[in-house]
This record gives sequence, C-alpha cells and structure tokens, in this order.
Amino acid sequence: MKSLKTIFFILIVLMVASFVGLSFYVQLNGKTLIESKLSAVLNKDVSVGKARLLFPLGLRFDNVDIKNVFVAKVLRIYLGIPFFVDGRLNIARVKLIEPTFFITYSADNKIILGDIRRLPVLPDTSKLAIPAPLASNTAKHQAKFSQGININYLKIKSGRVEVLDQARENITDIGSINLNATDVALPARKIKTKFDFTALVLGEYVPLAGQKINARGMINIVARDMDAVIELVGSKGKSSFKAHLKAVANEMMVKGKINIGRFISSIKTEDSRESSLEGFLVNALESSGKGMEVDFMCQTKMDTFNCDKLGLSGKVVGNKKKP
Repeated sequence: MKSLKTIFFILIVLMVASFVGLSFYVQLNGKTLIESKLSAVLNKDVSVGKARLLFPLGLRFDNVDIKNVFVAKVLRIYLGIPFFVDGRLNIARVKLIEPTFFITYSADNKIILGDIRRLPVLPDTSKLAIPAPLASNTAKHQAKFSQGININYLKIKSGRVEVLDQARENITDIGSINLNATDVALPARKIKTKFDFTALVLGEYVPLAGQKINARGMINIVARDMDAVIELVGSKGKSSFKAHLKAVANEMMVKGKINIGRFISSIKTEDSRESSLEGFLVNALESSGKGMEVDFMCQTKMDTFNCDKLGLSGKVVGNKKKP
C-alpha cells in the first residue's frame, strides 16, 4: 500500500513538473510557434500577443490577428487525443472571444474571406476563398502540419462580422455573434459542418438594422452542399423573413416566407422617404391593422449566391391584429 502511495506521489510530482516546464516553454516559444504554424496552414500573416498553457492540454493566446481577415481578443485551444489524425492536427475544442471577421461580397457575387480593400492580392483559390496549400517544396515537418486542422467543436462568443458589399459600395456590421459548430476543417475539406448561429444587424441606416439573425443547419463548403434554415426577427420578437436553403453540388434552392410590412420596414435606409412606395405600403399596412405574408422561392448557386429576383408562390394572406 505504501509503495502505491509513493508511485502515485511521484506521478503527481512529474505531472506538475511537466506542466510547469511546458508553461515556461509556451510563454517563451508559444507566440512564435503558433504564428509560424497558423501562417503555414492559412497561408496568411498571423500575429498573436501573450501565450500561456491551460491545464491539461490547452493553450490560450491573446490579441490574435490574421492580417486583413480576422482579429480576436482571446483564442483558447484544447488539443484532442490523438494529436494527429491522417496528418491533420486534431483539436478537441476552440473558443474565440470577441473576434471580428472581415468578409467581402465581390461585384461578381463571390464571397471572399478578408477585406478586399486591404488584401494586397486577391485570393487565387476557390470561390469561397478556401486557403491554398503550401508549395510542394515546403519542409517535411511543416508539410505534415500544413495538411490542416480538424476542430471537433468551435464556439464563438460576442463576435462581429464586417461585410463589404463591393457592388453596392456599402458595409454592413453584424454583431453579438454567438456560434456553436461541430466538425470544422482548416483549410476547408469535404466534411459536413453542423452549426447553430445567432447575431444582430447593427447600424442606424443599414438595411435590416436591429434585426436578429437565427440560423442553424449543415454546410459542406468543398462539396457545395448545404441544408440550413435562416430567420430574421424584429425587436418585438416577430419574424419578418424565414427561409430554407438547400444546396446539392452547388445547385441551391431557397424557399421561404416574407412578412411584407415588417420586412420592408426593416430595410428602410437613410435615403428612404415616407412618400416612397415602400413607405406608402408600410403605412397602409399599419393603418389597416393587417399584415401581409407571401411565399417565395429562388434558384441560385451556392458559391455565387444571388436572389435579387424572387419567384412568388402561394397566397398573400392578411392577418388582423389582435385587439
């Protein structure tokens, strides 16, 4: 019995000593290590602030900056066991606190990760900006790591996305982002990622300002597959827009329902006037005490999403307000 206690004590001492040693190593070398490895995987300049070890297999990095693409106040990483699966780093859990993502919706309807105004060269990869692999002459140890990262669980808290619409020359801020996602790969590969997402459209004169976004479903970026539901909810908790997005091999069908009065009211901008058709329709609906709902559908491509022209179907229904 005494020998078992001795062995247990020795193991505890070794674990504590290892943790302390790793902590010093991470504090001294973690910053350089994560910058070089993430730069290799993402093929972009990466800088981080302070690095520290989290017990038992975790790392924390402050002030992470992927140039012109992403910044975050805190990045927490918990490694999975085994550490590598098929040459890809296996991460059990990633948590991002107060991150900001920059995205461009280009004039030719492509989604590009990063602010196109700040990027020195446009990404020459897929239409969804999947990071390009490293050159074949990269050192062997970097090549193994650069095969990518598997994230079993991703959590984003209090995030923000800044979307530059190049065609319309405007910027939309989406804030208060909370995301839970499973099975995420960097660079993107043929894998189904399940997600649950909430956010808030910010700005005073931005289309859909004040609307809450709820979305959940599955997306496979490489295969161009998607099966998700998205809904816009106003400040009073009433839905103005709800749609089901279904894509197979890039062919996407969007079907949903719009509450005409609520939706038009939410997209009024600084240039809107009460004398406009939109203002007239909203005022007419409000004064009549009725709401109008219409079903719609749109056929488009997942990687060049464009639903400017909607096909209307079903019936237009007037609902009287409750007394």
